[in-house]
Amino acid sequence: MRLNHMVKGTLLRLLCLLLFISVSIQAQNETISQQKELLISIAKQIDEKNTEAAQLLIDEALELKSSDNDLFAIKLNYYQAEIFILNENDEKALELLLEGHSDIERLGALKFDIKYDETIGRIFSRAKNYEKALKYFKEGVEHSLELNDSVLISSLYLNTGSAYQNLRMMDSAEVYYKKVLEFLPKKPTSDETLATAYINLIGVAIGKGDFVLAEEYGKKSIELHEKRGDTIKLAGALANMGSLNMYTQNLETSKEYYIRTLDLLAGRTDMKSREVNAVTLDNLSQVFYLQEDYRTGYDYLFESVEYNQNLMSEISVNKITEIEAKYNVEQKEKDTEIEKQRRQIAEILLYVFGGITIVLLVIIWLFVRTNRLKKQKLDLELLQKKMKQDRELEVIQNETQIKILNATLDGKEAERRQIAEILHDNVSTLLSSANMHLYAVKSELKSEAPEEVAKIEMIIGEASDKIRDLSHKLISSVLLKFGLATATEDLCEKYSNSQLVFNSESKGIKRYDQSFEIKIHNINEELINNILKHSNANMATIELFDVNNTLKIQITDNGDGFDVDEVIHKDGLGLSQIKARIKMMRGSFEIKSYQDTGTQVNMEIPIPD
Repeated sequence: MRLNHMVKGTLLRLLCLLLFISVSIQAQNETISQQKELLISIAKQIDEKNTEAAQLLIDEALELKSSDNDLFAIKLNYYQAEIFILNENDEKALELLLEGHSDIERLGALKFDIKYDETIGRIFSRAKNYEKALKYFKEGVEHSLELNDSVLISSLYLNTGSAYQNLRMMDSAEVYYKKVLEFLPKKPTSDETLATAYINLIGVAIGKGDFVLAEEYGKKSIELHEKRGDTIKLAGALANMGSLNMYTQNLETSKEYYIRTLDLLAGRTDMKSREVNAVTLDNLSQVFYLQEDYRTGYDYLFESVEYNQNLMSEISVNKITEIEAKYNVEQKEKDTEIEKQRRQIAEILLYVFGGITIVLLVIIWLFVRTNRLKKQKLDLELLQKKMKQDRELEVIQNETQIKILNATLDGKEAERRQIAEILHDNVSTLLSSANMHLYAVKSELKSEAPEEVAKIEMIIGEASDKIRDLSHKLISSVLLKFGLATATEDLCEKYSNSQLVFNSESKGIKRYDQSFEIKIHNINEELINNILKHSNANMATIELFDVNNTLKIQITDNGDGFDVDEVIHKDGLGLSQIKARIKMMRGSFEIKSYQDTGTQVNMEIPIPD
């Protein structure tokens, strides 16, 4: 009895357990069935663009979401993103899609993985980040080929081609568009993809210059969109046909297509319609400009600019990129956290060893660098010292040469003055005295004077003339008697001839220290000799001015001119003597010479007290 009671109890507990399991499975199946029905209803509402009804269904579905059904959550996530896209909130949509993208790969739901790739790619395309869009479109193509779903394959090929077209890679775009035509299933539901492919192929054909083929594609696209009743896509097709006819200069036809586009989109406020409107208005303004109707063209252009400004204020291109970057950072942080625990000890050891190595390397580097810097500093100091010594030596040598040269010139001038004085004061006086005595003898002898007396008188006269000329050459008697201005005039008169005329001009010139006047006169005479020898001039001028106790001299000629640097380098003692003499007198010396124009010498010398 007792055994039978135990068996009955066990059977009863087993029966209750089976009943509980059966009820749980039934409840789970009912939940799964409800979830599937909700997902189908949500997808239908989204296809019909009824976002409010779709959002209510998603809120209802969230109450059925269980912690162990990640796939259902991922699907809800996708549909919620689609609602955000329909409501023109790409930023929130992208955040949801990137969150679910990595999880859906783990769950192996290939079809929804493809949907995620395609939708993320479309968001980046709208944000004009076509390189990033291509990454997701190509990933979706690979998965759709694995699934062998021709509808998904053709849709992803279409999006990939569009991204390439926006990147101006027309050959790649055409390849993918032709793949769309190849893979697209022959179903009425595929008309939208086919029509869009034809719209995009218009641009490719125009790029290749095949306008006939472009028009054929356009007409096919318009026909399909009119059949489907898709206003936005039809407007896009009409706008493309307008552009095609503008390229081919069929301006009236182009204008008709653009106006049809604007009429079709009148009153629509969604983002895509406004984008098409803005482009159409801009293109229509160009048509009127080409027809020389500038007033109407300006009105359409102004309206287009307003549209674009409003659109730009609403489009968050940078936000889209930031969301994807944020997602990438967060994903990397997760991966790093997973790896962190396994590598922590190894990293610590590596850091310790690396730190010790770095410290040793830094110490060695500092030691080597310090020694190298010391050596470089020592070498630099030695080089600077040597350069300083060389400069000092060069200055001393130059000053010594100038002093020697001036001492030589001063000695020559003193010697010439002494000889001139001896000739003038002594020899010339003796000859004059001899001539007077001879004249007295001749007067006493009268007619009895021998012939030799007349010869002696002639020889004494000739000797007196030569001594006077020699004395004048050594030091100008005019200079000694009348000063620098008169002596300069005498020089000009003496050296002027039928081929070269020297003119002299002076202002404020007084009598100066005799030694100063002799030096200036010799410098002027040397420069005049240079003009006579080398210039081939027919006119030269010497100007003397006393300005603020400074003697300014300017000597000009209208000769051939010369290379100043080359002549000074080759001249030897000529110009070098003059420069040295003026430098010792604390003056300045400058030569300006131009080919076939002439030469100008400027000197400024302080007048000694």
